Amino acid sequence: MPLKNVKLSQYFSIFGITVLFMFLSGILMFFTFDLEENSIKLSIQIFSIGLYVVVTYYISNYYFKKINLNPPKLIGINFSLFITILIGILFALLIQFPYRIYATIRTGDFVYLLLAFKIENFIEALGAGIFEEITFRGTLLNFFNQKNKKYLGLIISSLIFGLIHIGNALVGVEVSFIYVVYIILYGFLFGLIYLNFGLIASITAHVVGNFLIGGFIKPNRTGFYYTLAIIIILCVWLFFRDKRKQCNKNTKTNNVYNL
Repeated sequence: MPLKNVKLSQYFSIFGITVLFMFLSGILMFFTFDLEENSIKLSIQIFSIGLYVVVTYYISNYYFKKINLNPPKLIGINFSLFITILIGILFALLIQFPYRIYATIRTGDFVYLLLAFKIENFIEALGAGIFEEITFRGTLLNFFNQKNKKYLGLIISSLIFGLIHIGNALVGVEVSFIYVVYIILYGFLFGLIYLNFGLIASITAHVVGNFLIGGFIKPNRTGFYYTLAIIIILCVWLFFRDKRKQCNKNTKTNNVYNL
């Protein structure tokens, strides 16, 4: 088979893997959508998350090794894992809290900072974060990154990530053009977190962010554009951080060759 066809087939196959992972996560979420018994629903959701991680892990490992690329990296239980989790939490807090702190100071009402912890909200946030980060960042963006087309992969993965959320209209979410743009920007942010700090950090930021959005007692109805501005600022900072990291890496490589 010609080399060009081999390369094209890899691009087609990675999109096939991505669609497969999206389909799998959709099926697993569908099983619990109409369940009213909370304990059964939570048990099935936890089992579904574990099943998804195991299935996608083995498929990704087989696929990436087959095409001579590195599968998604998961950190062992060590200090690095602790640090990346903290980084993910920090990004989630940076997105959600600045406006709420401002609103609290402005109104004197601490209700903006109060969280109502519900285990079902946390499990749903955990499932969405793991499903989507493994699919879009750990698989799709990981592939493009290793093909030296990471920014093309960042754009493609973020666009698909945003467009699939149009389906949220089926569960009662009001979907508008600005909503889709908002989710696409979130995709860019999670992708840049992944490129800078790894998959565990992007999963953590996604999970904690989703939980905070649904967990605050007072919804953030008036601070939408503040949040949007923070996401854009973080994206710009992470982009230039990644570019600087790449430049430093290239400089070190050139120095080695010049010795």
